[in-house]
Amino acid sequence: MDDTAITDILARQVAASTFDGLPPEIRHEVKRSILNFFGTAISGSDAPALAVFLSTLPHSPTVGPATIIGRSLRSDVLAASFLNAASANVADFDDTHVPTVIHPTAPIAPPLFALAEQRQMSGAEFILAFVLGVEVACRIGNAISPHHYRKGWHITATCGVIGAAAAASVAMRLDHIQTRHALAIAATQASGLVECLGTGAKSVCIGNASRGGLWSAMLAQAGLDGPYRALEGDNGYLAVLGNGAQGQSIVSGWGNNWQLAQNAYKPYPTGVVVNPVIDACLELYRRHGTKPRDIGLVTVHGNPLLLLRADRPEPRSASDAQLSAQHAAAIGLSFGEMPLWLFSEAGLRDQDIAALRRKVRLHADPNLDVEAARVVIKTVSGTEYEQVTTAARGGTANPLSDGELEEKFQHLTQDRLSKEAKRTMVKHIWEMEELDDIAGLLALATPT
Repeated sequence: MDDTAITDILARQVAASTFDGLPPEIRHEVKRSILNFFGTAISGSDAPALAVFLSTLPHSPTVGPATIIGRSLRSDVLAASFLNAASANVADFDDTHVPTVIHPTAPIAPPLFALAEQRQMSGAEFILAFVLGVEVACRIGNAISPHHYRKGWHITATCGVIGAAAAASVAMRLDHIQTRHALAIAATQASGLVECLGTGAKSVCIGNASRGGLWSAMLAQAGLDGPYRALEGDNGYLAVLGNGAQGQSIVSGWGNNWQLAQNAYKPYPTGVVVNPVIDACLELYRRHGTKPRDIGLVTVHGNPLLLLRADRPEPRSASDAQLSAQHAAAIGLSFGEMPLWLFSEAGLRDQDIAALRRKVRLHADPNLDVEAARVVIKTVSGTEYEQVTTAARGGTANPLSDGELEEKFQHLTQDRLSKEAKRTMVKHIWEMEELDDIAGLLALATPT
């Protein structure tokens, strides 16, 4: 074997991996990821962007092999993958691989659920395929970070499409050569711009990654080939999108330190870099109860990535507000909680929030971790209050518990599913490896 042929080695590793090789804690993390996925996908299925997508993609109440989550509609497997991925990510309430800020489940899970409706797929088969898809996406993400994201590539999409192809290849039982072709075909579809964040076009990035990954595996199974060195070639993925990053780290230590262990789940519907800011603001509200009208200035100190991604003092849309540190801080200091509706157009138009938002200033502090922040309030009378967050709630150092993830799921689906459907879905997800047919979850994920 040519040890410089990264794409081929990766394909061999993916094709040779087994369920028995997965540690119990990683199998459990899949369940946490999928519980979170269904909550965000069901909640996001009625977002305005999804209505636009549905107006242009095939769907029917009865015809079509694949379920559109959160709606009593069906479609073909590729369109369903696109729509379900977009739903899961549209509100920025999905999971995050902290080292890369990839949101892995949104692009990777939908192809597996679409495939599960074509042929029976056990819970164990799903778990293996999902873990391997996340592993591929996040290992590639590690190799090209931080340059890739800073250059303007939407890393969830550009890495997610290859992860989705890997997951689909496993679920479709492709051999290593077919898997290599699938990875190569996916690599040439890698696209997505950070400039799209805060707009409906962001969801196109995520939907295309999911659909493209599944299509890549389908094309490879049908006999289409791709370049042998799609990742590491002179004109390959790493050279073009990764600033010439070396690919050896993508394949070294395979089976150790699974990337899913570094997945985190958001307690708030915003970018993960904003979480520590929200924690600090909520604590300031709890301790001091300062009224918005009494606040003269709010100074937020955060990691430089906070400013790079979330310095949006005048968000232009609800999607933009979801990524605005100023908007999130104003909500936390005004209400002492983070209701989802305040990240909608109604929240964006709230004049009291807008007035406080204009008083928020961001400052970069490279000594602060991405999961840390310092917020200082100065009142109109000159009094100052300070709050420091060192480990944001929902981060890897302060993760949401299983119970908190259940509460999040219940909240996101409260008006969409019956109590019995929710109870059954939660039970089946926690018992996933015992399921003979994972597609049963999709039957529960339709509104009542």
